[in-house]
Amino acid sequence: MKNDTIQVTFGKRLAPLRSIHGANMGPLCFDGATDLSKQHRQLGFPTVRLHDCPYYYRGAVDVPCIFPLFHLAPTDPLNYTFARTDAYLQSILDCGSQIVYRLGVSIQGHPKYKFDTQPPTDYGKWAGICVNIIRHYNEGWANGFHHNIQYWEIWNEPDNGPGMWEASFEEFIEFYVTVSRLIRRQCPNIKIGGPSFNDETRDIDSKLQRHIIPFLERVKATGSPLDFLSWHGYPDSPRQVTGPARKLRNTLDDFGFTETESHLTEWNIAPYLNTWGGMGTDPHIRKYREHRLKGMEGAALAMACLMAFQDIPVDMTNFYDAGNGSFGMFYFDGTPCKSFYAFKMFKAMLDYTPWRVVVSGSDPDDGLGVMAGESENGSRRLIAAVNLRTPQVPWTLEVGGLPDTPVEMRVHVVDSNNNGALERVETIRGPVARVNLSITPHTIRVIELIDPEHPDRIL
Repeated sequence: MKNDTIQVTFGKRLAPLRSIHGANMGPLCFDGATDLSKQHRQLGFPTVRLHDCPYYYRGAVDVPCIFPLFHLAPTDPLNYTFARTDAYLQSILDCGSQIVYRLGVSIQGHPKYKFDTQPPTDYGKWAGICVNIIRHYNEGWANGFHHNIQYWEIWNEPDNGPGMWEASFEEFIEFYVTVSRLIRRQCPNIKIGGPSFNDETRDIDSKLQRHIIPFLERVKATGSPLDFLSWHGYPDSPRQVTGPARKLRNTLDDFGFTETESHLTEWNIAPYLNTWGGMGTDPHIRKYREHRLKGMEGAALAMACLMAFQDIPVDMTNFYDAGNGSFGMFYFDGTPCKSFYAFKMFKAMLDYTPWRVVVSGSDPDDGLGVMAGESENGSRRLIAAVNLRTPQVPWTLEVGGLPDTPVEMRVHVVDSNNNGALERVETIRGPVARVNLSITPHTIRVIELIDPEHPDRIL
């Protein structure tokens, strides 16, 4: 067995933990019949990306929802229907999250019936509509707001075929170039990007050659804006995202886009047997996929990825999604799924122990993933550990940097039967303590170390 022992050294700091645990979808589901605002506030998503929102809150966000009759004049505020999107955005802002606004349409999953995924007949007019949407939410146009939304993403997965872009990818590149330049001319103070390239975990090298490099070449040649490049990943293990993240960063830098941010705007566990078509038409496959996604396999992957994201060159990630649909971290009735508790444990580390400390031997892919943090004054300490799928069960943590006085150790567990329940309490003491852990696959442990001089409990 490799890495039987993992070293955690408190007092030896790396950097602040990165708050990059964004999500897709706001808290209002099924037109607000289910309101997840309380839970969204608990998780404190730094950003919420708006894609596929009409499936949760009808008539919101998508360009055809706001401007339904394309033949009308885009200069007339009466031709826009903002009210539902106004309410939806406000529900997100009220939870303390910033917005990543995807300009475009939601995915169409039916093999025959596709709507709104054809290229706009007039790129310039479409860009003008988008400018007025931006002005409504940032500049008060049409009885609007001053939300100061910074990130505006052009389209979603144009390389995903007719379900998202019913034309050639070359045509999309020209669409992006035209639209992004027109928007920049009218809205110089926002960040423009896209286009959320489809699942990079499958074959990043092929994707680079077929789609991403031609896109970057044309954007560079035309001087078009690209403040952030967005992409998607649905992995079986963190390495399927961390590898593409590094290749994409290197590719951006090689093209001179050194200031362009990299955003992983969708991620979650890979679907069972890659059943993407129609999200799996066999109901038994769909049921099993949702069982994996909403159960401990999805939660363990979420925690392992949140750890791995700390060390890769991405500027933001957005889990897909924070609603109560088939990919959501909530069940239909609003009850949290297991991935919610992975995010909850991560948020506790951000809030109470934001200084990441040195860990040696962590392996979120093939062993035990471990991340540890401490508070500014060093009095509060948390260790998160996750076994994604390794058959090995017993592990030892060597915890250094502790005071040479008794420290209360409280071990909490997230597994198929527990949602952060207290598993055991022990007393340990420094300067180095050995902690034995029994962690089966698809299991999360969070260890709280309580300084007797600061006895407040975190979890």
